[in-house]
Amino acid sequence: MSRQIFLDMDGVIVNLQCPLQDLHHMDVNLAFHRHELELTDEQLWTGTDATWWAHLPWMDDGRAILALCEDAVGVENVFMCSTPAAWPGSADGKIRWIEEQMPNYSRRFILTPKKSCCANPRTLLIDDYERNTLEFHKEGGATLLCPRPWNANCNLATLDYLREGIKEMLE
Repeated sequence: MSRQIFLDMDGVIVNLQCPLQDLHHMDVNLAFHRHELELTDEQLWTGTDATWWAHLPWMDDGRAILALCEDAVGVENVFMCSTPAAWPGSADGKIRWIEEQMPNYSRRFILTPKKSCCANPRTLLIDDYERNTLEFHKEGGATLLCPRPWNANCNLATLDYLREGIKEMLE
């Protein structure tokens, strides 16, 4: 039975944080999620549009994370799974990013605020937001919280942790 990996974009393979830092002139690495930033949606996303989203850079280790997933389960079993911001241009920009940066995924992505709808015993979600991993796990899927400065796994070596976690899932 083949396994599938659902890979979050923002904060895992796509660097949303640095452009947000530049936009707001603040350190969003330490307080990334909107409720911790104490910003409204309008305050957080004003200044963004589809072009802004489409031109976000890769995370430094984003391509390596993608390669780990592809090597583990095959390219055909890896899907992008991302929650677009509730702001004009976010979803369109994410789709454009996929089309421009990883065209072989242009028909293998899911945009949803409820990633747990993809959970089952054959699926793994790699995400940087703990709430997403908890909800996905509750619905029967495996999860790995991608180590980032803003989450509980901040002191772990990202690639080593993900490599070992994916290996364990496949055993």
